[in-house]
Amino acid sequence: MNNFEFGAMVLQMAPRSGDEDRPPAPRRARPAKRTLVARRKAPLLRALNGYAADLEAGRYSQPILGPVAAALAGYRARVSRDEWRETVERDLRKHPVVALLHEDPYTSYGFRKTRGYAGDAVLLDFIYGGGESTPLLEGASAMGAAIYHQCLRHPSSAVIRARRDHLASRIAALCRKGGQPDILSVACGHLREAGRLERDAVPTGRFVALDQDPATLEVALADHPSLALEPVQRSVFSLLRSGQLLGTFDFIYSAGLYDYLSDDFASRLTEKLTAMLNPGGRLLIANMLTDFPGAGYMEAVMDWWLIYRTAAQFKRLAGRAAGVKRVRVYQKRHIVYMEILKSAA
Repeated sequence: MNNFEFGAMVLQMAPRSGDEDRPPAPRRARPAKRTLVARRKAPLLRALNGYAADLEAGRYSQPILGPVAAALAGYRARVSRDEWRETVERDLRKHPVVALLHEDPYTSYGFRKTRGYAGDAVLLDFIYGGGESTPLLEGASAMGAAIYHQCLRHPSSAVIRARRDHLASRIAALCRKGGQPDILSVACGHLREAGRLERDAVPTGRFVALDQDPATLEVALADHPSLALEPVQRSVFSLLRSGQLLGTFDFIYSAGLYDYLSDDFASRLTEKLTAMLNPGGRLLIANMLTDFPGAGYMEAVMDWWLIYRTAAQFKRLAGRAAGVKRVRVYQKRHIVYMEILKSAA
């Protein structure tokens, strides 16, 4: 070792002036996970406290629904799925603002799940305005009616109405081409998209309306008397076993069903529905995109949980389908659509 190396070693080993008597600095403790979660949700809870105070004071004519939905959506987007669910269950469901928002017949109906499942056809009538929701709105309080009309104007409701109108336009365009196509609506609900066919007197072939709920089918038949619908009370699970018993179709569509299906089941159902198409037939299905603006409100206040997908995730559901000529995926207002065209031969 030369003199330079020895000197450098001595300098590294020698204590600096004053350091020899100074105790080591204590390590700064990291905040516990629950403390971090509490800090993250504190601004949300403070905001909700303010909205609850406004409602309790009768200030419901000012915008409430939109700001609440935006606050919930913002927090939901910033945290993990597990943290969001925990916050919903531990804090939001028992927050005073939720009970006040349940004055709205639409919100409370969705939370109560009168038919035993989420997102039934009556709930969609609230979003469309009219139909089976009308008598349920008649007894609403002034605050409940005000909140409902804010819900009706919210972008998430406009998205669902746009989905109805898009399906109506596609069905009407298909029927106007002639040939009276055979149509199957899967999980048809009240079939509100069919109103345009009646209004414009557009002829169809067979029009099979499939739904698990007998009360829903009764309304669909009563409200569309000129369509000569064929009601089929069956679950979508039965389609996987015996879908061919319904025959084959030129056009099969489903509006909101895929929002509730796992990837595996949705993929198998897509395969089955494609097999039920006539040569050259089309399958059109829809799914809410992950940026759907009402997701936070629906989950936290209405206990209405959907399966949101990106366009790429949705397209993968067509992977098992056979005899496909083309798969087209497109987006409209927070909803992704997939159209499968079956080969002509």
